[in-house]
Amino acid sequence: MPKIKIDGFQLFCMMVIFMFGSNLLLDIGKSAKQDV
Repeated sequence: MPKIKIDGFQLFCMMVIFMFGSNLLLDIGKSAKQDV
């Protein structure tokens, strides 16, 4: 099984995508509460 090497750039991209995704979910949740 080959070792998966994670460099700084991949880690940074994953962090950005994760933060963007969670912010998007929060915005969707807020707008859903406002609609109700």
